[in-house]
Amino acid sequence: REIFRPGQPNSNEWSEEDPSDDGRPFIVGPPILQPRRFFGRERELRRIFGLLDGQQLQHIAISGPQRCGKTSLLHYLCKLHYTQRRFLRPGQKSDWLQNNLNVRWVFIDFQDPRNLTQTGFFDAVLKQLAIEHPPLCTLNQFIGLVCAHLVQPVLLLLDEVQIPLEMLEFDQTFWWGLRSLGSNLTDGRLGFILSSQRRPEMISAYGGQPSPFLNIFGYHFPIGPFQQQEAQELIASAPQPFSEEDRAWILEQSRCWPILVQILCQKRWESLQAGENNSAWREAALQALQPYAHLLHP
Repeated sequence: REIFRPGQPNSNEWSEEDPSDDGRPFIVGPPILQPRRFFGRERELRRIFGLLDGQQLQHIAISGPQRCGKTSLLHYLCKLHYTQRRFLRPGQKSDWLQNNLNVRWVFIDFQDPRNLTQTGFFDAVLKQLAIEHPPLCTLNQFIGLVCAHLVQPVLLLLDEVQIPLEMLEFDQTFWWGLRSLGSNLTDGRLGFILSSQRRPEMISAYGGQPSPFLNIFGYHFPIGPFQQQEAQELIASAPQPFSEEDRAWILEQSRCWPILVQILCQKRWESLQAGENNSAWREAALQALQPYAHLLHP
């Protein structure tokens, strides 16, 4: 309660304050939370928002290896339209949605143990929708409340959905319930966007049975490295320009994976801040890439 301000989890009330500058132009480790610091994925964003701007919301699956940027992409999707333009980069596109400007976004992190029970999941969703509910909400109560109160379009983002799918706590009845909400009970006003380390057809529910929930996802976007132009844009955001040789080396060693570009750029920026204008920084930079070998050698 001391760490998180009241009301902060509700992405629909997102109003970014003037972000404090921690002095680090690149983010290494945690997901990207501020839209102005999110780069790339133009092709994926165009296709995803195109599917979400119709009369009926679509269900979208995003997959990719660990640390490829799935969580950052989900945060960007749900926060971009609640961020004032002055907190975006010059020229950063924000008007993706023209017909669904009033859509509400709900973000559920399945790496958060509080969301790994059915009651915890129901509580997290209903709180973000500002729907009053009993402390120990059941599946039937949850479905009834959503159906009764869902007036405007809602997109429910489920991060790392392979975790609950492989848990006994989330049985087939639970997944049938979510499927019904997204298919028949809300008149197209509820859409799901899930992320997973595996493609939807490769995820099995607990006990090895296919999940009925995954059958409604007609669109799948695999997340891979940046386009080279996107990686170059991220590199060019350094406060102190890198040399052409350094830029080429970063592109080669990172193979345009966003997290690796961030790491190498941060290492180079730190070395420049220390007055080091040689290539000695590269050895330490390569060592920092070792935990991400699964991206370079899948």
